[in-house]
Amino acid sequence: MIPYAVLAAILVFITAAVMIGRETRRLDNLTPEPVFDLTEAVVWIEARLPDEVRAQITYGDVRDIVDWHLTDLGARGVATSLGPDGQPVVVGNEDSVDALVMRMLALGRDIEPAHVKAVLDGELNYLVAIGAIGPSADSTT
Repeated sequence: MIPYAVLAAILVFITAAVMIGRETRRLDNLTPEPVFDLTEAVVWIEARLPDEVRAQITYGDVRDIVDWHLTDLGARGVATSLGPDGQPVVVGNEDSVDALVMRMLALGRDIEPAHVKAVLDGELNYLVAIGAIGPSADSTT
């Protein structure tokens, strides 16, 4: 005869194995949520910048541009599906480039608008690569 303690332990083990297996299958079917990591993003963007841009700006410049841009986007309500006024948020690079160049100049860091645009283009490509952004406004029509 099998003692009741051994029988209970076997029953608990089988129940746990079934539940763990079920949860594992369920989690395998879920799409992972994109996670933006600033350090990873800056390394990714910097590595893909054109050589002429990389020769003119530093890793710190790239980090500051991306950090400030994300802060600006958050202030505009881009982190949510709708802006503060309840309308979809549409963001263009031109406003961001000008604002970021002015911010860099205010800190005594001379940077070309084309270099800022290259970093922002790299940021957009990174966001697409990690699956963090939706379709462009042009593709929804």
